[in-house]
Amino acid sequence: TEHLPMFDDQALLTSPEFDGAYVAAEKFTEALGRRVRSAGFMKSMMLQRICSSFASGLSTARKLLNKLPAGDEEEETFFADVNAAMSSSDAALEPAGIEAERHHLQAIIDWLERKPTDPKLDAVLHFLNERKWLDLGCIIFSQYFDTAYWVAECLTKELPGERVALYAGADKSGLFFSGEWRSVEREDIKRAVRDRTIRLVVATDAACEGLNLQTLGTLINVDLPWNPSRLQQRIGRIQRFGQTRDRVDMLNLVYKDTRDEKVYAALSKRMRDR
Repeated sequence: TEHLPMFDDQALLTSPEFDGAYVAAEKFTEALGRRVRSAGFMKSMMLQRICSSFASGLSTARKLLNKLPAGDEEEETFFADVNAAMSSSDAALEPAGIEAERHHLQAIIDWLERKPTDPKLDAVLHFLNERKWLDLGCIIFSQYFDTAYWVAECLTKELPGERVALYAGADKSGLFFSGEWRSVEREDIKRAVRDRTIRLVVATDAACEGLNLQTLGTLINVDLPWNPSRLQQRIGRIQRFGQTRDRVDMLNLVYKDTRDEKVYAALSKRMRDR
């Protein structure tokens, strides 16, 4: 296969900004782990969100630093648990520990604010433009709404004149066109894709059931779910009756030497076991 400079074999190369934020996220969860027992789960979630996108990493660090609510039902448990841990009674006994946690969260923000794009977005744009996946129609998946919204927002700026649909929760779906956003009903998005007036969709897992987009021929996973059923659901959105292509192309964006690779390995094993 063609070698791409942004990849090392099949894994996506990171950037200095990502590396700095990733190390800070590890240090944050290590500091938190000195006071709470559930830090393992928190570390996994934190690193997955950092790997998902710069936008997701920034959003996570800012919310935790300022003790803001999740803003997304699927993420409420994670944010509630971490905020509770950072506010626990142990804090009075370990002020230095709390200060270290806040320092590492601020470091994540400082690293990710240095650059307005990230390697995963660069890879998405390469495949849409250079590999002509946009011509074939493409759906881009993420587990997280903040990643999905940010990807769609970036694509409308990079692809002027292209309609970019965001298919998410009932009150969060809409359409970007030439940099401007408007809310759109999900049924209207499905109809426009079916009529081939929209060929680029960014979607969350929360919205993928019942979504039939067989007029699109390619799929990009910005991040991967632990559950193989969810991955199969993603693929099933376009690989179904009515698909005009003999095969559909799928790109999994997995950062080298990160939590991404662990999720990919576990997912691959589970898919083989099936």
